[in-house]
Amino acid sequence: MSQKKEKQKSKKAYWNKPLNDDAPAKRKIQVVNYDADGNKLGDDGYPMTQVRKMLHNLLNIYFVGGLAIALFALFCCVFSYFQGQEYSYIELVATGGTQLNGWDFAFLLRIEALFCLFVAIISICINLVGFNWMYDDRAPYAYYALLAILGIASMAFFIAVNLFVGVSEPISAISLLFTLLNCICTFLVASEKPTLRKPKIAKTEVM
Repeated sequence: MSQKKEKQKSKKAYWNKPLNDDAPAKRKIQVVNYDADGNKLGDDGYPMTQVRKMLHNLLNIYFVGGLAIALFALFCCVFSYFQGQEYSYIELVATGGTQLNGWDFAFLLRIEALFCLFVAIISICINLVGFNWMYDDRAPYAYYALLAILGIASMAFFIAVNLFVGVSEPISAISLLFTLLNCICTFLVASEKPTLRKPKIAKTEVM
């Protein structure tokens, strides 16, 4: 009986053991390398020049911007249901409501939501494929194709909205501007890379 009581006490002591709140939380370790001149090195071992830094920041903007545009697409979709339209045939047909230059505003909001969702998906893909091309020496074809698709789609949507609706659509304009800027930076990075050399690592920082 004494052995059973001791086992029960040990089990209770184990389960009632307080958590170690002072234990350090695990975090992702980031290693940053520098050359002898103090220049930061990229993940591919090459120095981070001004154009490489600019392209790196632009690719990060594509990811953050893609998430923000996806949320805006959700807002447009929800907001379209508050435009005073009347639904019939089990909400398959909607008529009336707020008008904009002869167009149903709710319909325009839904079209905008679809376009924004498209831009968000392509932007996040550009972020992932662009970093693979920049640092992992992957083939550039998918990256170039995504930039071309986004640029052409943004230009076409911007022109179509201006011609048929008579208003300027901001998401397509911003997307087109960033795509053009990204293409310029990509061309400069691709032209500069053959002239770069991998220096020896002089200093390493763990963050």
